[in-house]
Amino acid sequence: MIKVMLFDDDEMVRYALRSALEIAGIEVVEQPNGKFIRNLASLDGIDVVVTDIFMPEVEGMELISMIKTRLPHIPVIAVSGGGRINAKDYLQSASDLGADAAFAKPFNEVDLVDKIRELAASSH
Repeated sequence: MIKVMLFDDDEMVRYALRSALEIAGIEVVEQPNGKFIRNLASLDGIDVVVTDIFMPEVEGMELISMIKTRLPHIPVIAVSGGGRINAKDYLQSASDLGADAAFAKPFNEVDLVDKIRELAASSH
């Protein structure tokens, strides 16, 4: 079974994504922001990380950089609804930091599931 670590500060987004992923047979571990990843050992057994860009305390960009620097074999998917500028600009920056895929909110959950499966298969 594929196991995903999901970072998003919006509880409703986490709920919706967790529900969609679990229906697809993907196990989900949720975190409200990146501060919970300070100890990268918490990613043991995780196949793919899905992270929002904007979160309190430790944002997605820092999280992507940290994971890709120290655990480059773990695929990361960035998601964002934007902020002060267009979401695509932030998602391009996330890709530049090493994110393996990027989705602008709102996105099709089936596309996310397909990308998670693809990345999990290619990382093993």
